[in-house]
Amino acid sequence: MPRVAAPPDVRTAILEAATGLMERYGYTKMTIDDIAHEAGIGKATIYGYFEKKQDVALAVIDGYHARVQARWREIVAQGKAPDVSLREMLVGRVMYAFDNASKYRQSLDDSLAALRTLVLSRRGRYNQEDTEIIESVILEGNRLGLFDVKETNETAAAMITCTSGLMPYSLSSKELTQRGEVERMTQNVVSLILDGLYLRAGAD
Repeated sequence: MPRVAAPPDVRTAILEAATGLMERYGYTKMTIDDIAHEAGIGKATIYGYFEKKQDVALAVIDGYHARVQARWREIVAQGKAPDVSLREMLVGRVMYAFDNASKYRQSLDDSLAALRTLVLSRRGRYNQEDTEIIESVILEGNRLGLFDVKETNETAAAMITCTSGLMPYSLSSKELTQRGEVERMTQNVVSLILDGLYLRAGAD
């Protein structure tokens, strides 16, 4: 078999291959051999970057979260009003997860079930990172006189908690076919959240 030249960014190629395999077949059915074949590299090359299949899968999950955060930073950098930014960020978080899960529900369910304990151990870090970005927008709203939030970090964390109930792992199979309804519910929840942030006329 002719030797295949390794892609310039081998780690990215590995993760892209693993992402596609996990979405199509799930974590359990995916093998290191499959990843190597999909990426066009030798199996031994993968072990130069990851100790085992589990580490590749967790890096894929980290990648999903990193893409959401990258989009949030883009929104913040656009300089929109803080309430507009928060709405776009929170609704975008839910709908990004929804769109991935609705296309690959069975395979993602398999992956999350197999990796549940490890994913849960990472969720605290994910939530803390998300909270810090949201808090920065709340602080800007306070500075502009749009919001009146005293406990900014706790409020940001609560916003993550409130919208987490709309994430795919909390939805039924039927709800995962109702994108418009999920987006409507998310918009309503975000409206309630934002209503609690605004500076009231005559407030102390």
